[in-house]
Amino acid sequence: MQQCVAALERTLAYGRRYRLRFTEANANSVLGLVSILRGDLAAARRYAAEAAAPWEAQGQGVYAAVFSGYILMHCAVVDGAEPDPLRLAPSPDVTTTVEPFRALQNRASRALAAMLAREDGLARSEVAAIEQALLRYGGFEHATAAGEALIRYGSQELVEALYTWVVDSPQRLFPLSSPFDWLRGALAVRLGMPEAAKLHFNDGLELCRREKLPFGEGLCLEGLADIAEQRGEHDLAMEHLDTAGDLYSRFGATRYLNRVIARKEILKA
Repeated sequence: MQQCVAALERTLAYGRRYRLRFTEANANSVLGLVSILRGDLAAARRYAAEAAAPWEAQGQGVYAAVFSGYILMHCAVVDGAEPDPLRLAPSPDVTTTVEPFRALQNRASRALAAMLAREDGLARSEVAAIEQALLRYGGFEHATAAGEALIRYGSQELVEALYTWVVDSPQRLFPLSSPFDWLRGALAVRLGMPEAAKLHFNDGLELCRREKLPFGEGLCLEGLADIAEQRGEHDLAMEHLDTAGDLYSRFGATRYLNRVIARKEILKA
C-alpha cells in the first residue's frame, strides 16, 4: 500500500508540474478512494476537492462532478453523513458525456447509491444497464463500484461472470473502499459456495490487518459472520460483528456501524 500511495503521489506531482488536468484529477481521485480504504474520510474529502479544482478552473463542471462526486458519494456511503446518497451520485446525463468506462463507473456508483437509498427500482435498472454493457463489452473493473448492488440485483449470469473474472484477477485491492477478497467472498456467498467464501474473507482479513485498512477489515469480518451464522455458530458470528462494529466506530463508518448493530439485535432475538 505504501508503494501504491508513493506512486500515486509521484503521478500527482507530475500532473501538476506539466499542467495535465486529467492526470492530476485522476491521481487525486484514486488517492481519495485509498483514503477511504484506510479509514481517513477527512483526507478523502480533501482529495475530492483537489480532484475537482483543475476542471472547475477551466469551467468544466461535468468533469469536476465526475472526479469529485465519485469520492464524496463513497464517503457518504461509509459515514452516513448524507441521508440521500443519490444526491451525490453522478446524474444520468453525466454518464453519457464522459468516456465509456468512466460512464460505467459512474453508473455503478448510482446503482450502489440507489440501493442504499432504498430506491430498488432505480438500483435494478442501473444494474441491468451495467450487466448489458459488461456481458457485451467487458470492463468488469469499472463496475466494481456497484459492490453490493451487483450482488443483490445482478442476474445469476452476471454474478457467475463477475466471480470468474474477480477470482482470475491478480489484484488484491482495487481503487475503492473494499478489497477484492471481500468481493470474491460476497460473490461466493451469493453463488452458494460458503467454503470458498470463507477462504476469500480470511484472505481479505489478513491483507487488511497487515496493511492497516480498517474498512476492508470490517467488511471481511461481516462476511465471516454471515458464514458462521449459516452454520449455526452464533457466538462466533457475534464475535465477528463485535470486532467489525468496533472498527467502524473507531473511524466513523456510521452507516456500517448501524448495520452491524441491527444484525446483532437479530442474532440476540
